[in-house]
Amino acid sequence: MWREAWQEVCASHADKPAQLAEGIDEHPHRCLVDRFRLIQVFRNLFDNSFAACENEVKVRINVAEVDDGRSIRVFLRDDGSGMSEEARERLFEPFFSTRTRGTGLGMTIARRIVDAHGGEIALVSTSPTGTEFSITLPRSQPH
Repeated sequence: MWREAWQEVCASHADKPAQLAEGIDEHPHRCLVDRFRLIQVFRNLFDNSFAACENEVKVRINVAEVDDGRSIRVFLRDDGSGMSEEARERLFEPFFSTRTRGTGLGMTIARRIVDAHGGEIALVSTSPTGTEFSITLPRSQPH
């Protein structure tokens, strides 16, 4: 799903060089999700990466099994400018944005989509050399 989202975002930012690196093993990491909605989550994260990176955009994806294999966790890290203290505190707040364009709803919607899947999206770390998010999703849907 992230590959599809990556292609869409790269097409809309064709003027900026971009690189996606994947750190995944041969083991299939599958879970039951609404494909359209998860692509929306990845698209939002990638859009934010493009906004945070001044020159070439470099994003790294890693996937790990967690909870004794009951869930998967996707780590997404960019090499952008990081986030301010205010941005970290208000990240998932509706209508908050550090960008001049947009509604400030992207991360709020991303959180709601992941929550609806019984998962969690979180800011793992941020520094002047990049930001990392994790998305944890159960392999099966909550009842």
